Amino acid sequence: MNNRGTGGNSSQTGAGRGQPLVSTQLLRVATNMRHVDELFLWLAQMIVQNFDVQVVQFWATQSTRTGQYFIQLRTMVRQDTSLPQHVVTNNQVIAVAERILSEQHNFLLQPIGSIFPPYQASLLTRYGLNYFFSYFLTGSTLLPPASNETSGESLPTPLAIATMLFLRQAPSQSQLAAIRLSTEQALAVAAYRGLLLPSHASGRIPAVSNGTHKQVTAPTQQNSLPTLEQLIPRRLEDANFMTTSNPLTFSAAISDKSARRLLAAIDGFKNLDELRLSLNMDSREAYRALQILLDQHRIELYEPGGEPADASLYFQSL
Repeated sequence: MNNRGTGGNSSQTGAGRGQPLVSTQLLRVATNMRHVDELFLWLAQMIVQNFDVQVVQFWATQSTRTGQYFIQLRTMVRQDTSLPQHVVTNNQVIAVAERILSEQHNFLLQPIGSIFPPYQASLLTRYGLNYFFSYFLTGSTLLPPASNETSGESLPTPLAIATMLFLRQAPSQSQLAAIRLSTEQALAVAAYRGLLLPSHASGRIPAVSNGTHKQVTAPTQQNSLPTLEQLIPRRLEDANFMTTSNPLTFSAAISDKSARRLLAAIDGFKNLDELRLSLNMDSREAYRALQILLDQHRIELYEPGGEPADASLYFQSL
């Protein structure tokens, strides 16, 4: 197994209960497994149960017959099943998974705010997800298409896995090493049991390397949460504020300059990203200005399809 990046201690010292977790239980249960996705699910459940991890995700690179690449969420297990899926499967989370896979990058244990933009970090911490840890694993075997693949368009793809953990509390380094060791050993067992394909299997495509991803798609969801940048702010026509039809007069009572500029630019059609670019604001400045306007009840947010958006999903203080 070829492990790249710099995240975490690869030493087995302190792995403790992680090693027998795989070597005893997995060898037994893998006998009855027919697809590698069964292994991913079992392993994610064991990590959640044995290491008090709130969310475990296994992301993988997948190729198609047309030569396109995309990343795919192969397995996710939540300790609390009432946690809304969109909190941990949205465009910001996909972007981090894509970075791990394309750059073959690991993230040391870090606070959520060090990895995700402010609005996504606020959403995660609102649900008690305060820390993030991830690691990249690859090997010489091929990963079969997902077990729910029905189109026949996906091909076996060189193994490239991003494991992403969302945690309430910071575990010890020995626990993190044990989790990674469990995943490495599980993939070795999968190769031994034939759940991963040999590199000469039919459908082999060129090995994944930096910059070869041609397409990135999100996992299919019925209730996908739009990103904050996609939301469209609209001014509230409140008589207490709107003393004239001129939006510059409307914004004059706002002390924050960035919030005044943002309010004046809002036309009810442009989304936040378009407004931000037109005003030459960075994401942090636009986020802060937007929250000021929301706190003062100057604006409302709408989804691209015109439905009202729940601002509390993006801002912890609302």
